[in-house]
Amino acid sequence: MAANSNPSPTPTPPSSGRSWRQFKETISLLILAFRPRRGRADLVYNMLGTHNNLAEKSLFLNLGYWEHAKTYDEACTALAEELAKDARIKDGDVILDAGCGFGEASAFWSHKYKLPKIRALNITKSQLDVARERWKALNVEFVEGSAMEMPFGANEFDALLALESSFHFPDRLQFFREAMRVIKPGGTLAIADFFPLKQKVALSQRVKEWIGRGLWQIPNANWVGLDKVQGQLQELGFEAVSLRDISPHVFRPFKTFAQKRIQDPVIAERVHPMLLKAWGGPHSGLERSQYVILIVKKK
Repeated sequence: MAANSNPSPTPTPPSSGRSWRQFKETISLLILAFRPRRGRADLVYNMLGTHNNLAEKSLFLNLGYWEHAKTYDEACTALAEELAKDARIKDGDVILDAGCGFGEASAFWSHKYKLPKIRALNITKSQLDVARERWKALNVEFVEGSAMEMPFGANEFDALLALESSFHFPDRLQFFREAMRVIKPGGTLAIADFFPLKQKVALSQRVKEWIGRGLWQIPNANWVGLDKVQGQLQELGFEAVSLRDISPHVFRPFKTFAQKRIQDPVIAERVHPMLLKAWGGPHSGLERSQYVILIVKKK
C-alpha cells in the first residue's frame, strides 16, 4: 500500500533545536487556541510540520478506520479506502481530492484505481511542497488553492473526495457551492468527517471544546449537526446517496491506539508535549460526535 512504501517522517532534530522548535510551537498553539476567528487550517499544519504525527512511515493526519487495522498507517489507509468504496470510485474517473494534506490519500487512490491524473487541492504550501517531492513519480497534480474558490472549471470532476478536511474550511457551505460547480452532472461528493451530536454538556466542557476547535481551527459555523449539513446539501441541489456512521470503528479505537503509541520514546521525542497530552487524555469533544461517510450526487 502507498502508506507503507515511503521513507519515515522527518528525523527528530538535536535536543537544542528541538527545544526551540517546541517553544515556537507552544506559542503557535496558544495563539490558535484563543484566536477569535477560526478557519486558518494552514496555520495549524504549517506549525505541525511532518514530525507531529502518530505514523510509522506515512504522513497521514486523520483519525483512521480501525475495523481491521493494527497500525496508524493501516487505519488511515483504510479510511481512504472506505471513502472511495462508498463513493463507488471506478477506473477512469476524474477525481479531485479537496484538502489533500501531504497527499497520502491521493497516492493511495492513484495506486488503487486506473485513473487519469488526480487533482489534489490544498491551501497549505508547506504540505504541498512535501507532497510534490514525496509523490513525484505518481500521476497526481498538487494544486495550491482554497476550497472556497477552487481554481477549476465547471463540471470537471466525476467525484470530489474530502477526507476529514471539510470541517477545516472557513465556510463549509461555500465549499458545497464550489463542489456543485466543479462536479459533473451525476457526479459524486464524498465526505468523511465528524459532526457534533445534540447533547447537553456542562459549561466547562463547552469551554474545553471551544479551545479544542481553536487548536484545530474549526469555525463555529462548521460545528453543526449532520441534519443541518444534509439540509444545506439538499438546498443546493445534491441528492442523498448513502450515509454510514462509522463512529465505533473510529473514535474509541483511535484513542486506544494513541494512548499506547505515545508511550513509544521515538514518538514522545518528536511530538509536541501538548499534543501528547491531548492524545493521551479523554477526547471528550469527539465523544459527543459522530463520524460518518456521507455520499451525495449532483442532479
